[in-house]
Amino acid sequence: MDKFSEKRGAPRTSLAVPAELTFRNQENDSEVSFQVETRDVSATGICCDGAVPVEVGTEMQINLQIPLEKLRAVTDRIAQVELDGVVVRVSGGKMALHFR
Repeated sequence: MDKFSEKRGAPRTSLAVPAELTFRNQENDSEVSFQVETRDVSATGICCDGAVPVEVGTEMQINLQIPLEKLRAVTDRIAQVELDGVVVRVSGGKMALHFR
C-alpha cells in the first residue's frame, strides 16, 4: 500500500481513457490545456499519466472521453464528462486530482 492510500475517500477503479486538463496560467492569464490518459478513477478523484507542469493546489477543468464499451457493451459512442478538480499530488510523471 502506498503512502497516499489512506487519503483516498473512495475505492479506485482502473480506467485508461483520454482526458483533457485545462487550467488558467496566472502569470499571463491564459488558458492552458494538456492531453493525458487516466490510470484510475473513483467517485472523488482521478489519477492521470503525463507530466503536466503544475503545482499542487492548481484548479483544473477535467474533460474525460469515455468510450461507452468501457461502461457497457455499446460501440462507436463516447460519453463526455466535464468535471472541476484540484491537483492534490504530482509525482513520477503522474498527477492526482480531487473532484470539486
